[in-house]
Amino acid sequence: MDNVRMRFCKKIYEEYVQFRANMLKKSKKDILSEAYKIDVFANLYEILVGKSETLSDEILKNLINISGLLDILYDCWLKKADGWFDELLKHVEDELDKAMEA
Repeated sequence: MDNVRMRFCKKIYEEYVQFRANMLKKSKKDILSEAYKIDVFANLYEILVGKSETLSDEILKNLINISGLLDILYDCWLKKADGWFDELLKHVEDELDKAMEA
């Protein structure tokens, strides 16, 4: 693993560890209410580690200099239109229709 990639992975690992440590300071109820955020952060971390293998050193250096990268990506993700709920709703409606026909 080259030096820039290693530094990048270390940086996002530290951000992720700090996020987890902050979550663990919360009550069980608060942790449960933030389950989606916890899941997204874990996925963002894994995606970034994987993508680090194909990103140029220049891009990795730029990302290293961004403070709170996981937070920024999470906030941006929340602003995106998400079709997941619509897909789940359609699935439930289809299954209910099948149940009513049976």
